[in-house]
Amino acid sequence: MDTHKGTEAHPLTEKGERARQTKISVRWPVTIISGQETLEAESRNITVKGIFLRSQKELRNDEIYQLIVRGPQKQPVLIKGKMIWSNMDEKRRSRSFPGGAFFFVKAVREDREVLRSLISDHLKL
Repeated sequence: MDTHKGTEAHPLTEKGERARQTKISVRWPVTIISGQETLEAESRNITVKGIFLRSQKELRNDEIYQLIVRGPQKQPVLIKGKMIWSNMDEKRRSRSFPGGAFFFVKAVREDREVLRSLISDHLKL
């Protein structure tokens, strides 16, 4: 589900581009879109390459989800992310808060720039 019609999606880090791996700890609202279902989650930390978030619903590893990240005073960032790790299964849920890590796989140029700006602005605080 791409809401940016007519714009080309690119991997978040293009060939030759050196992405900063600065991780920031933030609690921003995130909407996860899975098929016809949406669920609300909250970020715990984020980089230009991925996000760790807290979610009450179990999601499948290796699945690609549409994520809408809402940082402070910026437009929402629409990114496709692949779930690469989670502690959402029942055995681990009792030991820590439920969450999962996503690797960003695609975003349109405008969303990549907004994400970089969100991270950069947070580092200036």
